[in-house]
Amino acid sequence: MSQIELYGHVQELWPDHCVQNRPGAELAKGLPWERVSAIIRKGDDPLVDSYSVFRNNWDPQGHRPATGLAGYLRDRGIEDVYIAGLTRDFCVRWSARDAMAAGFNTYVIWDLTRPVDPCDDTAVQQDLENCGVKIIGQADLTA
Repeated sequence: MSQIELYGHVQELWPDHCVQNRPGAELAKGLPWERVSAIIRKGDDPLVDSYSVFRNNWDPQGHRPATGLAGYLRDRGIEDVYIAGLTRDFCVRWSARDAMAAGFNTYVIWDLTRPVDPCDDTAVQQDLENCGVKIIGQADLTA
């Protein structure tokens, strides 16, 4: 993986993935879609990457535009956000930090995430905890 500077910030260059209208971007067929009330899109600007589910990365004006998720959750009275998924050190981390910045009680379900670089795990966990994110395991959800 390589890096460039984009709009004054470091930008990781990832292999193409989740490309719109391709199989890698399809939503899982086995999920109970009748319970879905919204789909929040991110990363749809080819010139701006997106790690967080709450905000895209920096645009040419130096802003991180919101995806609309924080407002959507607030409108429904949701106060707690639980995050799981891939790239613990990028997408999960940025999403958790942005959830905290938006005022949500934020939990990362550590054993339901995976990092790109496991060597950074201690630093990622410390960073999240320093921001107020609570690190939990999936067993904590049923306790």
